[in-house]
Amino acid sequence: MNELKTIPELFAGSEINPQVVMCYIWRQDSYYKQTIQGPHHPQFLYLIQEADKVDYEMRWFLAGNSVYMTKVYKVIQHFVDLNPSVSRGFTGLVLEDIHTTLLLNRWYELLPRFELARNRIRKRFKL
Repeated sequence: MNELKTIPELFAGSEINPQVVMCYIWRQDSYYKQTIQGPHHPQFLYLIQEADKVDYEMRWFLAGNSVYMTKVYKVIQHFVDLNPSVSRGFTGLVLEDIHTTLLLNRWYELLPRFELARNRIRKRFKL
């Protein structure tokens, strides 16, 4: 992987405000908050919270806080251990949501790191 750059370094000289990117990285919105509105089984809500952990760790990794994907792998593995089929579906959804967000906001500087992570996750967890 290339040298690790901070969000402000990645977006230096671009029209993108690094603070907006960081707000996305640390946002508190969650799949759980979106799901809790309806009547759902507690086990389903628990699995949704696990998807939130995958989402958070992946966004944190994109921010360049670590060169290693250890925490991302750890939360995905825990999710897979809880429910292999559901976890794979939700992990794929999380990755697709992040990818869509990067493209819609034109945060192309994060795409190489995202693609590398997504490919490693797909290979490791057979997504």
